Amino acid sequence: MLIYSLSEVCIRYIAREVLEGLNYMHNKCVVHRDIKSMNITLNSHGTFKIIDFGLAVQLERIDEKIIGARGTTYWMAPEVIGCRYNWRQTYNFKCDIWSFGITLIEMADGESPYERMTRSKAKDLIYICEPPSLKREHMWSYDFVDFLGQCLIRSPKKRPTATQLLGHPFIMEQPEADQVKYALTEYAKTVE
Repeated sequence: MLIYSLSEVCIRYIAREVLEGLNYMHNKCVVHRDIKSMNITLNSHGTFKIIDFGLAVQLERIDEKIIGARGTTYWMAPEVIGCRYNWRQTYNFKCDIWSFGITLIEMADGESPYERMTRSKAKDLIYICEPPSLKREHMWSYDFVDFLGQCLIRSPKKRPTATQLLGHPFIMEQPEADQVKYALTEYAKTVE
């Protein structure tokens, strides 16, 4: 199996686009519950969009809690997995931030951290262990590693919102559009 990694330039740009989408959704009290690379598309105008709202939930207010585990196991937040172990466990919109962090690892490493495991094993590791990190962390910028660490804070109470993450240096310092276009074109050549 070939594994392809996106460049940090591409990841930085895509991260901002997805984060703006999550911020909009969360401000409208919508929780996606299945953020992953397969649910992010690129249109002909160079805009990334979040798709597949089949598992999304519309809350009445932003502080409302959700019950019941939904989503793709490998990208689920620990608090969502907790619903499978404890029927009283609840979670909120910050589960999307965790899934977004796993998606960033997927873009950087070419696969999600748990993808090669059984769902049962992945579920246990997500629920019990420390958050995953990049395979070759030293190859990435400090800003990216720090940003990823913020997305993957285990406690949803301490995990930042999309609004807060939009102010992170990794998101604030965006590459030129031509640079992203070139990097994405080169990446597409490697996966054809």
